[in-house]
Amino acid sequence: MCGENNPEEIAASFSALANPVRVRILLALAETRQSNWDHRGMSYSDLRSAVNIGDGGRFNYHLNELRGSFLRSDDGNYSLTSAGSRVVDEIYAETFSGKERRVSETVNWTCPSDGEQLEATFENGVITVSCPTHGVLFDMWLPLGIAHGRDLDELFAWANRRALWYLESVSWDVCPHCAGSFNTPVIDTACVEENQPELLEDEQESVVTGCRVPPVQCLVSYSSVPVRAYSAADHRVSP
Repeated sequence: MCGENNPEEIAASFSALANPVRVRILLALAETRQSNWDHRGMSYSDLRSAVNIGDGGRFNYHLNELRGSFLRSDDGNYSLTSAGSRVVDEIYAETFSGKERRVSETVNWTCPSDGEQLEATFENGVITVSCPTHGVLFDMWLPLGIAHGRDLDELFAWANRRALWYLESVSWDVCPHCAGSFNTPVIDTACVEENQPELLEDEQESVVTGCRVPPVQCLVSYSSVPVRAYSAADHRVSP
């Protein structure tokens, strides 16, 4: 189960990132991450040199603002915390770039029910795959940067793999979004509306099933459509 969150504490942590010097500190420390996870960190002098701050007092101020939540100091070396490392990952994934774009085209996949060619759209970080007859069969949040040099067939294939991992994670009672435990999950189901054409190969009355992690609205949902691994995942957090 996910723990209770304090909005004031979270806002204070986020505010520590609202300075370009602090972002440069995180990016500099990211260069010390090693493939074997032996994070050697950076010495104070090396880090200050990498960030190119001549004023020692100013550098110390920004360093202290990040300490605890986003970086730590061990034996005189500074390194990223888990939160700091994830922030850097999101920076490289262009999450904060504002470079939104829309791409839409048919993909080399067909509807498992009627064989119609599917169309995929990637917009605002969401890939949506639709059938002309049955509507949306799949949607998922993806990093904005994933679209560089990849077509929608590649994006959909990778998203399918990711969706399968979501389901495997749920089978281990671990939420793929917040890592919380479902404990006794709340199961939501949605049935096909009367005016909607049913998928022929779907013998289940319920076509969408979801598991929630209480008390937050952390939702993993998936379609019961066979043949293809059409899966949908959504992370909804109550305000």
